[in-house]
Amino acid sequence: MNATEDFKQFATLEEEQLPVAKHRLHDWTHFAGLYAAEHVAATEFVIGATFVALGAKTMDIVLGLLIGNILAVLSWRFITSPIAVDTRLSLYTYLNKIAGDSMTKLYNWANVIIFSVISAAMITVSSTAVRFAFDIPAQLNWYPTNVWFILIVLAVGIVVVSIALYGFNAVSEFSGICAPWLFVMFTSGAMVLLPALSLDVLDKTLPAGWADFLTLGDQSIWTGINSDGAPGIGLVEVIGFGWAANTITHFGLIDMALL
Repeated sequence: MNATEDFKQFATLEEEQLPVAKHRLHDWTHFAGLYAAEHVAATEFVIGATFVALGAKTMDIVLGLLIGNILAVLSWRFITSPIAVDTRLSLYTYLNKIAGDSMTKLYNWANVIIFSVISAAMITVSSTAVRFAFDIPAQLNWYPTNVWFILIVLAVGIVVVSIALYGFNAVSEFSGICAPWLFVMFTSGAMVLLPALSLDVLDKTLPAGWADFLTLGDQSIWTGINSDGAPGIGLVEVIGFGWAANTITHFGLIDMALL
């Protein structure tokens, strides 16, 4: 087979079926922007409230999330990264090569369902923040009870989908703008509430040290008692949550598309 025939074979392939060329590689800022995109919906506010409702303890949350996230990073490092760097293909192309079209289509449809649910949940979380500006009551049922909230969800969804339609580069750039001030909001929210909580529990406006912080958390936030008044989850469950939260991206190799 000569060079001309080789070129004809490559010409019939789609770009994603070929290893990524060196001139198409991005720097670390693009990488950071893509991962910051996960925080744009500010789901951390919901996750924090979930741990309160499940009755986790302060130290279990600190150690559990630390260990769980380390395990997630190691899973990503030793499972996803080697395969992605060696093949330089998206998971869909890689799966098509080893399992064929039928398995790829099945996997695609499974991802459509999974990511539709995840996206809907994250858009709803973002819309919940917007509702405060319009004095819309909290939506506590599994279905919406306010027409204006539905309209807000649709509007937020249109913005999110419009950005996503432009691809990973647009998502990365948008996240690079939003992520920094979102982290400021997370920090500011804690700083605003800290004096009031500290005064109520410790009789002073600020914790004096780590021991005071643990006391504050155990007595007023993460008490170890769930919403039903029973003992809550422990360290193992928190580790599992931290590790499994993004299992689909590291064990599931979805992040091969990003790498």
